[in-house]
Amino acid sequence: MSEKFTPGPWEADFIDRDYPSGDFGYWEVYCVPEDRALCDVYGALDRDAANAALIAAAPDMYEALVGLGGVWPAECFCQHVDTSEHTDACNVARAALAKARGE
Repeated sequence: MSEKFTPGPWEADFIDRDYPSGDFGYWEVYCVPEDRALCDVYGALDRDAANAALIAAAPDMYEALVGLGGVWPAECFCQHVDTSEHTDACNVARAALAKARGE
């Protein structure tokens, strides 16, 4: 399946601005190869920086989950484990990949 999202890597940089609302900047998440902005996370709080970092890491996390599926195919791996934690983790991984694919 061909992914519909902009391929990574993505990065986040803080853009320093003074706004009437009291915010002093925003985080811009952009695609590195294309040097194209993808989204902005407004605010200068630690939470805003963490949100921007999480968004920027999305393509890497997606590739990691897809890669794990090749190492441990979910259907095979999840059938042969006997703990609910592993089964829960497999279900979360499947759901995350489906969400990323817009399914």
